[in-house]
Amino acid sequence: GGGGGGNKKTSLQSHNYEPDESEVWRAYVAQQHFSNRGQWWTTGKLRALKRWGLTLVIGILQACIAVTCNWASRRLGEVKYEHVYDLLEFNTLKMNGMQAGSGGDGGGGDEEFSYYTAEGNLEWNQDPDSEQGESETADLSEYWFNFWNSPFLAFLFYQTVFACCAALFVYVEPVSGGSGIPEIKCFL
Repeated sequence: GGGGGGNKKTSLQSHNYEPDESEVWRAYVAQQHFSNRGQWWTTGKLRALKRWGLTLVIGILQACIAVTCNWASRRLGEVKYEHVYDLLEFNTLKMNGMQAGSGGDGGGGDEEFSYYTAEGNLEWNQDPDSEQGESETADLSEYWFNFWNSPFLAFLFYQTVFACCAALFVYVEPVSGGSGIPEIKCFL
């Protein structure tokens, strides 16, 4: 038969392996071989072209999927770090505003103040007469939730979501668990 047991060494490769376990298939191959004798373009060449074409298409699809995964990982990391950075900046400006408002001798010296703009941004100015370009701004209005202005809770939330996504990938395809891919996605 055509079973794989035994100690015989074969020179089969992935592109020329044929499951020849039936007499009908072997008869068909023999018939095609005799009908293609003397011709340059044979059914065997057509079959090989189809196999290599399919291999090419699969390789291109894998490359597109890899590029998309890489782009998505980078973009999700950027979103996470931008949100955490904006929360850190917001808290820094808020603390600087509290220190400037509570400390001092009540008069003279550098006037420093912070205020909320109409958009809900906290701005910090060294000089009330300064131009708009010199003020520092922490814009938190673009985020759907700000985790009570805690950068740690935001970072923890994003990491937990990424870890749950990695666990879902391993649940859907258990073989990916040992590849290191979920760990890398979680780390990013």
